[in-house]
Amino acid sequence: KAVSFAFGMNRTADFNYNYTYAGKNTTSSGSQVFESDAKQYPTDAASTGPSAALGYIGAASGLLAYNSTSGQYSSIVPFAGGINQLKSTQVNGGINEYVFSLGGNYKEKLMLGITLGLPTIQYHSTSYFQETIASDNSAWNPYSFRDFSYNQALDITGSGINVKIGAIYKVNDQFRFGVAFHSPTYYSISDDYAPSIIVHSDVNSALYVGDNAGALQGNHFDYNFTTPWKEVLSATYIFNKLGFITADYEYVNYNTMHYRYPADQNGNSLQAEQDAMNRDIKNTYQAASNFRLGAEGRIGKFFMVRLGFGYYGNPYKNTDYNAQRIDASCGLGFHFHHFFTDLALVHSTYQLEQQPYSIDYNYVASSGAATIPTATTSFNINNLAMTVGMKF
Repeated sequence: KAVSFAFGMNRTADFNYNYTYAGKNTTSSGSQVFESDAKQYPTDAASTGPSAALGYIGAASGLLAYNSTSGQYSSIVPFAGGINQLKSTQVNGGINEYVFSLGGNYKEKLMLGITLGLPTIQYHSTSYFQETIASDNSAWNPYSFRDFSYNQALDITGSGINVKIGAIYKVNDQFRFGVAFHSPTYYSISDDYAPSIIVHSDVNSALYVGDNAGALQGNHFDYNFTTPWKEVLSATYIFNKLGFITADYEYVNYNTMHYRYPADQNGNSLQAEQDAMNRDIKNTYQAASNFRLGAEGRIGKFFMVRLGFGYYGNPYKNTDYNAQRIDASCGLGFHFHHFFTDLALVHSTYQLEQQPYSIDYNYVASSGAATIPTATTSFNINNLAMTVGMKF
């Protein structure tokens, strides 16, 4: 009986946040990451030309010492006596999605819709990792190590495409239910990554390795990424003209995400790296269920008030890492003939567990794998969302 077309832009993700954590460690060092890479790929570590390999960065900065007798690299950090570690990260950016929607209804009972989504990604991250020898460290320190700082800058840009289809069936004037399917989003993404390091290994000198010193290659990588399917069930009950209450159930299987890597700049296949990454995704992620509940009440002819609650399940298989998120929201709406605007405040709480580095203990001078410190950061984030539209 009616057909409508809509165009819009939605902010579907916001990446603006920062965090810092610190602690004392006597079991491992971030320098062992560089040591492991140097031992696994000694040719890269010994390179005299610019390189982006971790082994090269460690060797060129003096963070690793070379033993000519054994032909091996090892860390100069006397971490067993105690080191102070600090990790600080600042992230900004987001995902904006431009949508083109077509909807219609059959006999005011069955409403159908389809949306073409064109999301764009802008993500920028700068992180800073520092290790400083503790004041009470009395371990043997032949290289007079004092501290090192490793900085990483990452820029991610990309665009994608997806399709969403849905239907709502009106049982009667009060009750209706719906179902929707969101296709995976197929992204084309570019990464630009720039590391730098500075090492103080004696009282008077500092050795810096970074892009502006001409010692590191720029890291640029183009690849494709596919997000999971999403299925949504919903129901709404309308209280005559006073308002309504609505609920959504959403199912997302995160381990269906996958990457696709092209050949490198020399024409070499990256199939093995691609397969390893996708195996890690399947081993790390699981399906999750999300729930949303919302209510609206009408105040007068043109104003509405709203309350909402959202629960987003843990996508990780490791039950020790609980990344569930809870949202609570409130808002106001104003609808006047062909114009409408809505304002909402969303308060989100969740935790992030992170290790500052990961060490391959097959390639470090250690009697066994040490427990890497884990930092748990609690986030409380407030987002202000505004919607403006016109009907014509």
